[in-house]
Amino acid sequence: MKNDLNNKLYWTLQLVAWTTYSAFNAIIGVFVYKSKPLFALTTLIAGAFMLLLSHIYRDIIKRYKWVSLPIYKTVGRVLLSIFLIAAIGQLMNFALMVLFKIYRIEEFSIPILAISVVQMSIVMMLWSLIYFSIHYVQRYKAEEINRWRMEALLKEAELATLKAQINPHFIFNCLNNIRSLVVEDQEKARTGITQLSDMLRYSFQHSQVEKVLLEKEVEVVKSFLQLESIHLEERLAHSLSVQPETLGYPIPPMVIQLLVENAIKHGISKLPKGGYINIDIKERSGIIIIEVENSGQLKENKTPGIGLKNLRDRLRISYSDAASFTLVNKDETCVLATVKIPAQQ
Repeated sequence: MKNDLNNKLYWTLQLVAWTTYSAFNAIIGVFVYKSKPLFALTTLIAGAFMLLLSHIYRDIIKRYKWVSLPIYKTVGRVLLSIFLIAAIGQLMNFALMVLFKIYRIEEFSIPILAISVVQMSIVMMLWSLIYFSIHYVQRYKAEEINRWRMEALLKEAELATLKAQINPHFIFNCLNNIRSLVVEDQEKARTGITQLSDMLRYSFQHSQVEKVLLEKEVEVVKSFLQLESIHLEERLAHSLSVQPETLGYPIPPMVIQLLVENAIKHGISKLPKGGYINIDIKERSGIIIIEVENSGQLKENKTPGIGLKNLRDRLRISYSDAASFTLVNKDETCVLATVKIPAQQ
């Protein structure tokens, strides 16, 4: 529907603009400069030809996404295109005048052609300015809408995370397990308290930003796994493999932790003997690949929870089609969650 409206607006502006321009030139030529009546016809035909050239110009802009290019790259392309369109358009106009015997070919000269090309270049400059301005305004509005949607999704993700983590049952288990360590292993108890504090602080603060360094996310995931290990004890085995080069890349907050929480809550905790969770993070061909493999099986026809839905939405808004998320049964004993994100500094 939006594309239909944009096309309707585009063609309306095109027809009105070039018809008005051609009619104005025809009136000036016939009534002011006393040109032959056929001059009006050649002007209208030339105007139709300019409409065609400007439409081809617009298709090139769309096909090669000039609107998305940096300004310094766009300017050179636009100026060259304007000059070529103006030159071709005026040569066509002169050819029509000769064809309809309005002027003789001897009456034309390089200075006259140059002046005509400059005049048409000014017209095309205005055309380009209007076209790019409309698209820049539309893109700015779209980015603003996406930013608002991202903030809303981050808030929802924060609430979902807090519900999973900061609830009486979770805190009770953590504190109860840490309390039992106070006598047995005071150093481990202090570490547990620090990990719980860091994780809760991260949960509260992550909604303030759209991206965090992968290194920070990994630290919080380590704390979460250590706390869950205290609770599940020998029922939870885990491993974490991170390619060092990926630690400096930014990613949406709570991505890895959400996958780990989901794996433990819906996979390992459901198994009487527990299971394992393996986290592997690497970079391949400019893509950060995050894989979380855990014991368990996906239930058929089960609707994904709000956390996974938010994850998909956040990836789509942040990276469009450049990011992806999949959750599948790897085999009969384990589940594999995979997130692919562009490696952007």
